[in-house]
Amino acid sequence: MDQCWYHGNITRSKAEDLLSKVGKDGSFLVRASESIASAYALCVLFRNCVYTYRILPDKEKKLIVQVSHAVNHSVPRRCT
Repeated sequence: MDQCWYHGNITRSKAEDLLSKVGKDGSFLVRASESIASAYALCVLFRNCVYTYRILPDKEKKLIVQVSHAVNHSVPRRCT
């Protein structure tokens, strides 16, 4: 993919750092999932929290979105 919002194989922590530097609600990026080879993660900054949604292909190769549960921690926080 050659999109400015796609960051490939970066960690969740790196995604949070990038979004916190932007610091604007609604900022987002998509990255490759660290745990599932065929999946992606959509990371969105809102009210100083980074929300992560896993994007997975189903059996018919349609995409489904799954909320990732996470623990709050230092700024920016992961929120569920």
